[in-house]
Amino acid sequence: MSSKCDHCGAESSLEDCFFKVPKSFSRKKRTLCPVCNQQQQHVFHKRLFLFNLGIGLLSFATTLGWPEIELGQVMFNLFLFQMFAALSILPHELGHAWMARLLGMKVFRILLGSGPILRTFRLFGFECELRSLPTGGLVIAGHPDIPGMRLKEFAFITAGLLANAFLIAAIWPLLDVPLMWSVQPFKESWQPTLVFFYANVVVLASNLWPRNIGTDLGALPSDGRRLFKISLLSRQDRELAHATYFRLEAAHCYEQGRLGAARDWVRKGLTTYPDSYELSIWDGFTSLVAGDYQSARTRYIKLLEICKENAGPRALALNCIAYADVLIGNPELLTEADSYSHEAMKAHGWHPDIRGTRGAVLVALGDFDEGLPMLHESLAMATTVDDKAQNACLIAEAEFRRGNRDTARQYLKQAQDFSATCSLLSRVELLLGDASPPD
Repeated sequence: MSSKCDHCGAESSLEDCFFKVPKSFSRKKRTLCPVCNQQQQHVFHKRLFLFNLGIGLLSFATTLGWPEIELGQVMFNLFLFQMFAALSILPHELGHAWMARLLGMKVFRILLGSGPILRTFRLFGFECELRSLPTGGLVIAGHPDIPGMRLKEFAFITAGLLANAFLIAAIWPLLDVPLMWSVQPFKESWQPTLVFFYANVVVLASNLWPRNIGTDLGALPSDGRRLFKISLLSRQDRELAHATYFRLEAAHCYEQGRLGAARDWVRKGLTTYPDSYELSIWDGFTSLVAGDYQSARTRYIKLLEICKENAGPRALALNCIAYADVLIGNPELLTEADSYSHEAMKAHGWHPDIRGTRGAVLVALGDFDEGLPMLHESLAMATTVDDKAQNACLIAEAEFRRGNRDTARQYLKQAQDFSATCSLLSRVELLLGDASPPD
């Protein structure tokens, strides 16, 4: 049974990929693809943040001008609650990170908030990303080895919770306990100490609640759910987590521009876990970046065997093969690319990478009218600068083939601005340089 996104119209043969979201002021639900669901979540949190900010400023002005108005005092205390809850993200995530470092785990990054990245910085030796919306956080860490993983994972998760518990305990002596359960203090004046206490209690409780949380990296388990699952960690689960460590190391090296080190980490991981889906994807990806398209295709074909019983990963593997076929440039492979990308679209038609591959295949087949719009959609939906650069390069190549050299150069310039290390830049630069040497 197929599903269709009620927002963008994308379809998928994998019904479980889509989300059922309640409509506003209705018992009915609408179906959203992962991309649209994430966008809707970001819009909701952005509006909520701006609303709270507006209420905070209004209530602040009210309490200064008319302190006798109880509603103004209450609203400003609620605003303080939102701010303290957002600020508590930092000590919570640092608790996770410090414990991971103490246990010998590798901390790759701390994410603070959600949405687009505002800036990156280092704090206490940790690489941090500050995002635009103050909702949630995440520590990306990996286990370099398997022995003791269950206990290490328990301590790692608990440390974040203990950070909030410590803040609660630290503020406790400053509280007027008899007034803690009364709303009257909130009506009379600002109560930053009491509000700080309640904010951390709520943050602690929400993290303990065992559930899945929507993040920019997909649905991830809360601390409470992860604690519950620790006792159920099988040997296979621990091996999967260990394989993920190699993938994280490879991604970290790639982001630093060290492609050779990234490939070494992938191949080191594949030596231990030759059937790892994640590592096989990265092995093919690093080959693509290095311009070794045939090796990438060979790895992706092996990957297809690994995941042949799993429809979702199979579709992604088919997409990778189709993309490698296009880059190889052998006309005899375009029939395969067309078939594989079409099948991938049926399963993950909402995914920007798959839409981009489908667009590239159609352009390679000469169907510019259908292929170019899909490349533009993929460019608009892409979340990383490298993905944006690749789409811009493919558009530049398509425009050159249509005879639009000036437009092709414009998109080449966009690709260069997005990422100077994009693997397709040299290919397109050579193409355009042959067509019209620079002045």
